[in-house]
Amino acid sequence: MDGMISKVGYLSFAIPKSEVVSGSLDTLEFMIKSLTKNREMMLQKRTSASVFFPEYDSDPRELYQIPEVRRWFLKTMMQGVPWFYFLEQITGMGLQLLFACTCEVTYIGTKGNKHGLYATLEEKQWWLEHNFMNLNKFTEANDIPLKINKEISYGIEDWFIKTFGVEEPDVSS
Repeated sequence: MDGMISKVGYLSFAIPKSEVVSGSLDTLEFMIKSLTKNREMMLQKRTSASVFFPEYDSDPRELYQIPEVRRWFLKTMMQGVPWFYFLEQITGMGLQLLFACTCEVTYIGTKGNKHGLYATLEEKQWWLEHNFMNLNKFTEANDIPLKINKEISYGIEDWFIKTFGVEEPDVSS
């Protein structure tokens, strides 16, 4: 398994519905253990993961509209999961999902296949502060160089500006 993880550039982990409903973080904890098994792997696999919920594919609601998915994501943040360290930033889909599931958002319309969502400035600030705190705790605990923390932080900043703009924008998720 380690050999396979080390060879791929992008990782995607399926979270079972049973874990979402029960609030279990077993699959997520397995993912984090796999990615932090050794220092080289931990550094190499930063910002390379995503999570998905295949058993919700037939649900007509968007994931951010499903209460148990929202509770599961919020629990992960409250328990200190360093999402900013692990979630890929290129498409930012995981970051968008994390945001939409952990913030109070208002649906404002659909454009193409994207839901336009609105969140207050306070919600955005809370989300950033909490996730940066989790990132900082993780990098400090694992003696990850400040240079890498800054690289990840600048990537989050770039993603955030592209997603939300500089002023109060509509949020697509």
